Amino acid sequence: MKGETKMAVAIVICFDWIIINGFMMMPKRLDRETFLFLFLLSSLTIMLSMIYSAGELYFSPTYRDFPMQDAVAFHMNRNITFPMLTLVALNLWKSGQLWEKLLSCLGSYVIFLLFCRIDPVHTTFKSIGISGLTTYFSCYYLFVLVALSLFTKGNKKRSIHQRSSQ
Repeated sequence: MKGETKMAVAIVICFDWIIINGFMMMPKRLDRETFLFLFLLSSLTIMLSMIYSAGELYFSPTYRDFPMQDAVAFHMNRNITFPMLTLVALNLWKSGQLWEKLLSCLGSYVIFLLFCRIDPVHTTFKSIGISGLTTYFSCYYLFVLVALSLFTKGNKKRSIHQRSSQ
């Protein structure tokens, strides 16, 4: 059991390293403000919306013996892995070609679902059915896409206003 726990943290760190390096190498279509806004929004959304499934981890006395390594892997997935996967998909979404948009969202969507199904202890803490995960990630992506479009429109209006006042 201890070897599996340490291996879970190593796998999460390796997966995060691959995602972050992939994001760093790809052409950026998001500016810094948009990147930071979406990263924080997706991180908060995942933490707050999935807290119900992790309620036992936080509040139940029977899970007080949850190993530290498992808790670290759990929080890294929620605060780094999922938001970075979302940003990779949204960065590709900003390109002009429809096939890239669909492929990026579908690819990260499938990765989310597989990752949650393969390792529920370190992602959702409890196993959630595929229909629940599909519904959750569909709503999550729609929310983040709407937030991206609203934030982008707000940035354009602010930029136009700043230029006109000069």
